[in-house]
Amino acid sequence: AQVLGKAVRAVVRDLSDAELLVAQGSENLAREDLSYIERAHFARNMEQAGVARDVILKAMGVHRPDLANYLAVAEAIPAAVLAAIGPAPKVGRPRWLTLASRIKVAPAERVDTALSSPDLIGKASDERFSLILSALAESAPRKKARDEIVKDARGVKFARVERSSNAMRVTLDE
Repeated sequence: AQVLGKAVRAVVRDLSDAELLVAQGSENLAREDLSYIERAHFARNMEQAGVARDVILKAMGVHRPDLANYLAVAEAIPAAVLAAIGPAPKVGRPRWLTLASRIKVAPAERVDTALSSPDLIGKASDERFSLILSALAESAPRKKARDEIVKDARGVKFARVERSSNAMRVTLDE
């Protein structure tokens, strides 16, 4: 401002580190419309930097249970997954938790395959989230069909019953 010769209105105050974090956090969260996962990682980064939870609560303007939820989600979503997906502004906590639980049980190779899929290229962040979530969905194990032979009172076979998880077929002998 001095170099440009412009007058600037400013309020100058001495702030403690905690007060500065609260002021910066409040300003940044208000200025940027952060997605759920961005807020979660913001909270996690502050916690990892050694900021007390009370200060994080004030900086984010949330209640204790909300902060716990943010931190749980941020802890459960690996950085590589976050990098592949991006902010996903339309995705809320429940779907991030679903993704986290799928990542937890999926083999590492399956996660890597989902993250490196060419289908992700050129897609919006929310679409990438959906594609990765779908790729990590467990396919329901199909039950093997069970065959049952039906016999009459004399022990003569007269029908076969085949059962699967979604159907039943009865075949009668002539």
